[in-house]
Amino acid sequence: MNVKRKLVGTALCVLLLVLMLVPVSLVLSLGGKEAHRQSLVIARMHERYQAYLEQDAGCAVGGMMDIEDIWALEDTRSEADGLLVTAMKNDGTPLGFDASSNTFYCTLGENCGETWPEIALTAQGEQTPDVVFIDDYTYDYCSDAIREGYRYEMLAYTDTEYSYIGIVFTALPIVAVNAGCSFREIGFDSDEASVVSISSAGDVPIEGGALIHQRGGRYDYGIEKYSYHLEFHELRTGKGDDKRSVSPLGMPADSDWLLLSNPADPTAVRNEMTWGIWDEMQEEDGPEIGTLESRLVELFMDNEYMGLYQLMQRVLPERELVRMGGDPQTDLVFKKIRPINKGDRPQKLMGVSMPWSAELRHVPPGMSEEEAFGYAERFVLLEERAAGGAMLEDAAFEQFILEHFDVRELMNYYVFLHATALGADNVQNNVFVWVIFDGDGGYTYHLSPWDLDYSFMPILLNDDGSPMQEINRWMYMCERMLDLDVGGSRQIFWEIWNRTRSTIMESSAIYQRIEMLEERINRSGAYLRESERWYGEAQELDLSMMRAIAENHPHTVEVIARELWPLEEQE
Repeated sequence: MNVKRKLVGTALCVLLLVLMLVPVSLVLSLGGKEAHRQSLVIARMHERYQAYLEQDAGCAVGGMMDIEDIWALEDTRSEADGLLVTAMKNDGTPLGFDASSNTFYCTLGENCGETWPEIALTAQGEQTPDVVFIDDYTYDYCSDAIREGYRYEMLAYTDTEYSYIGIVFTALPIVAVNAGCSFREIGFDSDEASVVSISSAGDVPIEGGALIHQRGGRYDYGIEKYSYHLEFHELRTGKGDDKRSVSPLGMPADSDWLLLSNPADPTAVRNEMTWGIWDEMQEEDGPEIGTLESRLVELFMDNEYMGLYQLMQRVLPERELVRMGGDPQTDLVFKKIRPINKGDRPQKLMGVSMPWSAELRHVPPGMSEEEAFGYAERFVLLEERAAGGAMLEDAAFEQFILEHFDVRELMNYYVFLHATALGADNVQNNVFVWVIFDGDGGYTYHLSPWDLDYSFMPILLNDDGSPMQEINRWMYMCERMLDLDVGGSRQIFWEIWNRTRSTIMESSAIYQRIEMLEERINRSGAYLRESERWYGEAQELDLSMMRAIAENHPHTVEVIARELWPLEEQE
């Protein structure tokens, strides 16, 4: 019996040990698979970048060829089935390429007038073809050629074959990504190895290996214009693959960059313009909260023209906390997003009257997720209305605001929303909340917007065509502050509002700002290609509706605000 008991006991121990080891081995196996997959991606990036570096400089593109010589050349050669020219550069700056139209795109910068700048084109191909111009681009004014998107024909030929290619000149910088696959195959959940070049006239081009994946909300906007996240790598053979910081187009150095498609905005420029306004509205003696740099570019993905994009800094919580005077070791960052935006970061549903999810973006060491979500739960109490959920008593509300917010900073955010005609997208969604601790148990919330492509948009309408609401009435917290005049918020609101309306948002100033942006993009020729690529018809950018909203909407806001929160001298 004792022997049997010992055998049974031993068997049970072995069984328990096996059960304990299976999950561990499974985790190790999965971890090993992920590490192996990542190593393969890095290896592919090494191979692609090495092949890119080994491309020869190519031959210089020649001048005009007489038509009789072209005919004679064609008679002694056959037309090529594939591409004779696979890459082109202008004075060492890579050109973009669209294979479907067999057209190269060369950036000349935004300062071109009637006279053409010096152009030094070289062409590359497997057989090192000769290339000559058939069309004389110097016949046209340079500014006209760029604005109208003229395509000039060139002839490429070898000893046995020939083919025709085209070139278009643009004013905007060019970003070219080669991931060895269609843009439709680049997903959210895994990186693809790519080679990236970022070129602008007068700047040394940035070229290198980068990991790329799709980013942003997984909405169907009716067009396949996706946004991407680039992560540049050093790619030192035999010495690892550390991240590599780059400074594209004069922006601050970083290893990670965003290519924003802004598919919800048919103009493709609202996000760019409104970020500039947010930057200018930061007060001189206050912290810079979420001010990021960006540039409008034209994107090419694996030899396919993708349109007008925004190359932008990402929100890096650790960096931004330091800029704001905080400390990544102690401070917290979460983002307010719509509940349907599911990602890999921890999320928790908040609110009742208008639900949103808190997505943790940075949790300091030693703070649990539960504790971090607690700060979001306290925040949501400020936004609830009696009809939808719990509502703090006036005294408790006022005390919480004064203890945990900078009233002036909040009013500046509120003025920004109204001045730029923003709605719920930057109140219940796409809002970064920075929680900075003072070391004595106190803490302060700070807000910054994200994704401003719904600025200066037509107001939402009811089914009968009437306005759903004349101004943004979703930011209950600030409205209640003004109702109670918490911390003298009315005086502060009107001070910021009047200053903004007399400077950035003064009628002639905002009109000129939008008009200059419209003219700049039209001079570049980029919107002709953007509209044809995604909307089926080439047309110039028309920002007349944006101008009308930017001029008229602030007046509507002011009329309503004077009725709701007048100062004594206004009554």
